[in-house]
Amino acid sequence: MLSFYILVSGIALYAESIQEAALKIPNPRPSGSWVSDGIGYLKDSGADIEIDQIITQLERETGAEISVVTLLTIGEYNPKEFANTLFSTWGIGKREKDNGILLLHVLDQRRVEIETGYGVEGILPDILCKRILEMFIIPNFKTGNFSNGITLGSYALAHAIKHPALDMNQKLDLGPTNFNYSDFPESHYTELIPIEKVDETQATPGIFLRHIQDPKNSFKEYFYFWLGLIVVFSWFFIGGVLSLLPFGNHFFYRIYSNFGGWFSWIAGLASYCYMLVAEFSESETFYSSFNIIPIGLSLFFTNQWIGKSLRNKPRKCPNCQKLMVKLNEKEDDKHLSPGEVSEEKIKSIDYDIWKCRTCDTITKERYSGKSPASKCRKCNFYTYRCVSTQVNRAATYDYEGEETHFYECAHCRLSEVKNVTIPKLQRSSSQSSTSWSSSSSGGGSSWSSGGSSGSWGGGSSGGGGAGSSY
Repeated sequence: MLSFYILVSGIALYAESIQEAALKIPNPRPSGSWVSDGIGYLKDSGADIEIDQIITQLERETGAEISVVTLLTIGEYNPKEFANTLFSTWGIGKREKDNGILLLHVLDQRRVEIETGYGVEGILPDILCKRILEMFIIPNFKTGNFSNGITLGSYALAHAIKHPALDMNQKLDLGPTNFNYSDFPESHYTELIPIEKVDETQATPGIFLRHIQDPKNSFKEYFYFWLGLIVVFSWFFIGGVLSLLPFGNHFFYRIYSNFGGWFSWIAGLASYCYMLVAEFSESETFYSSFNIIPIGLSLFFTNQWIGKSLRNKPRKCPNCQKLMVKLNEKEDDKHLSPGEVSEEKIKSIDYDIWKCRTCDTITKERYSGKSPASKCRKCNFYTYRCVSTQVNRAATYDYEGEETHFYECAHCRLSEVKNVTIPKLQRSSSQSSTSWSSSSSGGGSSWSSGGSSGSWGGGSSGGGGAGSSY
């Protein structure tokens, strides 16, 4: 229940996380490109076409993937951390090969980062990435030739990947190149940077802040969320009022904890699922939806308090209407049958005994325990349960398994042995796809499938690479 209350309520953070910011960067793969030119100089000069050709040929020949990303700003985020996050978010490189590279240019921070996957760190060590930056990219950037720098850098990275056996100096020897692009002055692009430096990664207000700023549209957008939340709080309100009464009643507790609790649980879960969809549509990410912890915790502990209060409120004596007192665990055993004592001992049932000090009337209330047990067919108490299990034959992917379960009643000691058949293990879809791909990866077609399908290959960043300012 605690996880439910954490999920269904709380306050969203006002600012987005670095993952949310990375998710807002336009992914070029659905359109078949490798370049996401947020600044615009690659498109203006036409260099994006040649860069796409360089990377497409590289991916076709080696399977490696390079993504080139230019951004006006990433706000106050660290470029290295942002590059690592964006790399992992997109999954640059082939899955299980991790042969991806990210070349990132952040204009307002005047910073260029190369991020590499695990699979290419041997071919592109950090020192080589640094040399590529210093020899080919940064000199061009310092003279305002961004397109030439990015194109030459992309070519240098591709050259190194294509020739893994060369030493470092040979990898840096690109031979004659003919990249001669003309860019607009840098001021043409810096004028596009907002004063607050948020542009495409502008922080989207969280759920709570949007409700305050625009309550009318917020209510319309989250109508079913609010409807479910109203149901939850209605039951909390009813339970709170009942818990404040000077006397209690077993019926109140059962209605609140059973019908009310489950009904509000379902309503809360439904409202939360609806909110996830609405929030994803609004902010393009689920992350802010999971920043709803504080109120969730408060609801959980409030529910615990209401339940405890309803159970422990003094009962009215059915005879004299005076308030009764609840006996402690030791005293209440005197008013229980041996079978009921056994139920309490194994915690399948918990009994509360209330005694009237005026007329000595006794009332007994029955509650579900923490360790459920079945009803014994001999003594009729809820003391029959499995006490041990013996594995006779483990289940495999090809054969069923078998276990022996030993049952015993904690009261009358009725015992029984049952043989249980265990279903065969099921292979997961990922295991099936892995076995298929391993049996069909002898040719080069498996390399090109990731690049031509309009998506990244699912690679991971190794955290390697280098960065440089200009």
